[in-house]
Amino acid sequence: MIDPTFRYNLARTAWEKAKKTYSLNRVLRQLKSVYESYQVAKEADNESEPFENS
Repeated sequence: MIDPTFRYNLARTAWEKAKKTYSLNRVLRQLKSVYESYQVAKEADNESEPFENS
């Protein structure tokens, strides 16, 4: 790329998208959400079955 301004803006935009898409905080929030939804489903199953089959 010859135009340095275009190259700079393209690189900056790519960097911002990468940080937003692959940030550790985003991944951790998503993982927490998955575990919380699993916990809610597990609690609902436990309420429908008063006795465990252990």
